[in-house]
Amino acid sequence: MAAKKYHEFVVKGAKVALYPMRDVESVAIKVMIRGGAWYEGRRWGAFHLLEHLTLDGTKKNPDEFSLELYKEENGIRSDAWTSQSEIGYWARFPSKSVKEGFTFIFECIFHPLLKQKDLEREISIITQEHKDTWSDPY
Repeated sequence: MAAKKYHEFVVKGAKVALYPMRDVESVAIKVMIRGGAWYEGRRWGAFHLLEHLTLDGTKKNPDEFSLELYKEENGIRSDAWTSQSEIGYWARFPSKSVKEGFTFIFECIFHPLLKQKDLEREISIITQEHKDTWSDPY
C-alpha cells in the first residue's frame, strides 16, 4: 500500500487536507467575512469594533496575553482589518504548526469572548484611529 501524498486532520468539525509542496515551509491563510461600513447603516463602526474585540481573547486563550503567547509558541503572525465591505483575518505560520494556526483563526472568528471590560478600551482605540485618519493631510 502506497503512502498518502497528503495529510488529513479535523479542526472543530472541518476536515482539512494539506498537500505538501517541496521547499515550502510555511502556510498562509486569509479569511474574509462580508461585513463592513456598507452594511452598518447608522451603526457606523460596529464591524470595526467587532474585529477588535475578536482579538481580545477566545475560549482557549481568554485574554490578549495568552492569545499572544499561543501565537509566539507556535510561530504565528497575524492581523485583521475592516473595510467598507469586509472583515478580514490573515495568519502565517510554519508548516509544522498548521493545526495550531488554523485553530487560532477558527477560535478568533467563531469563539471570541467579547468581554464587556474590553468594550470601552476598544471604542477608545477605534475613535483614535478615526481621528488619526482625518487629521492626516495626505
